[in-house]
Amino acid sequence: MAAAFVEIGYTKKTHGVQGWLRVQVEPEYLEDLLSTSAIFLSIQGQPVPYFVESFDTRNDLLIKLEDINSKEAAAELSGKALSLREQDLIPDEEREFELTEDELEYSFLTGYELHTADQGKIGAILEILEFPQQEMARLEIEAKDILIPLHEDFIQSINEEQKLVIMDLPEGLLDL
Repeated sequence: MAAAFVEIGYTKKTHGVQGWLRVQVEPEYLEDLLSTSAIFLSIQGQPVPYFVESFDTRNDLLIKLEDINSKEAAAELSGKALSLREQDLIPDEEREFELTEDELEYSFLTGYELHTADQGKIGAILEILEFPQQEMARLEIEAKDILIPLHEDFIQSINEEQKLVIMDLPEGLLDL
């Protein structure tokens, strides 16, 4: 079975003359990147593995790859999509970072299908909104915006592989 890849950012300009590259990474994947020994760069649309020699996080996020020892060699790798294998991502329960105040706990549910135990498929979650004391999933049902509270008492299960959320909603909530 072919490995699944997750795009986490991209390479930017070179830094110095020894083959360092600046990289831009989505904040939620920084910990994954800094704990990996290999990255994948998109070369002609294909993921090509590169081994990490070291990182420098003092100012910009810099990466030094094995066998890339000149500014010219590094320049050939600038502007490339940067990915990790899905299997190399840190499981959520093992992550060290904590959510900052501007990150929503359920923001990863955007794009998931929402189902209820009794009614089945309700619709796709279009976005997660923050309300005082509550995160809400916004769905569009029959051309109407519907807001559903994302509360642990209502969420029965989340299947990340199938991108599916099963909820037990209070009676009448969808009739509003």
